Amino acid sequence: MPQWLQTLLVARPLVEDADAAGVPYGLVVSLSIVFSVAAALSFIAAASLIGWRKRRSAFATFVVIALLLRAPGFVTEIASLGDRTPEWAGPMLALRALDAICALLFLYVFPTGTFVPRRAAVLWSIWAAWVVGTLATPSVNPALNLDQWWAEVTVSLLALTGLAAQVYRYRVASTPRERLQTKWIVYGLAAYVLVFAVQQLVPVFAPTVRGPGAARLWYRLIGDTANDAAAMLVPVTIAVAILRAKLLGIDLIINRTIVYVGVTAALAAVFAGASNAVQYVLGQLTGHGSDAVSIVLAMLVAAAFAPVKSYVQRVVDRRMARPHPHA
Repeated sequence: MPQWLQTLLVARPLVEDADAAGVPYGLVVSLSIVFSVAAALSFIAAASLIGWRKRRSAFATFVVIALLLRAPGFVTEIASLGDRTPEWAGPMLALRALDAICALLFLYVFPTGTFVPRRAAVLWSIWAAWVVGTLATPSVNPALNLDQWWAEVTVSLLALTGLAAQVYRYRVASTPRERLQTKWIVYGLAAYVLVFAVQQLVPVFAPTVRGPGAARLWYRLIGDTANDAAAMLVPVTIAVAILRAKLLGIDLIINRTIVYVGVTAALAAVFAGASNAVQYVLGQLTGHGSDAVSIVLAMLVAAAFAPVKSYVQRVVDRRMARPHPHA
């Protein structure tokens, strides 16, 4: 079996989890591989398309490199590959460092290739120097220690500065076309970050997914699959932003996403809160809960979807219809 495939399977749900859930392990492995490879191929395909259509653009070449650097992480655990195969350790460190440097640079310079605001260049230079300067001492390199809290905090804060730079560029320095491009990439990144954040928060509210068993299998299988699927949006939206920003209606896509995701999340939270509260009260009064109550609450929430969605749709339409002050 190829080394990259071995490291991929090591990082995925374990055999005992599949046995506990009564799910064939071959099915689990197949789904994991299919979505991981699809995510990697989406980055490669977007890079190839951009490179072909914009082969004379230096900035497009940088975007191609950034996308290609991100692709390997979906089909193998790069850190594990370096640990298990010593001859790959050096190249893997360099790959992870370049990926971290280019990812932040992309947020600071997209879509024109220049730093906006200019002070972002200083912050990026510090980050690049930190990552490159500590390759020989990986224990203090944030790009190589993403399983440590301090590295997660550092990378998260820097990613937020990158998104803030995009917002600043959008509001202050962008042309109408550049605003469309910014909307596309922010949409893709926001969707990916949202799915990733939910995946990370689930164990906080449902600790059972941390331990071995069926719960961990479904958490990792659904979470990893959703994460890979959301990741595919990133190269797609980047490619659209560079090649077809004017031809596709990003405003309508954002509008519908806000409405449906917002309403669904809000009603799900209401149902969960109301159901738990009612079941608790019934438990105190009668000593047991009631499935019928949960069914009634679910029906009420389902009936409320249409009117709530209509109200939220009107609010979002009004907000998005406001003219941009710099348009």
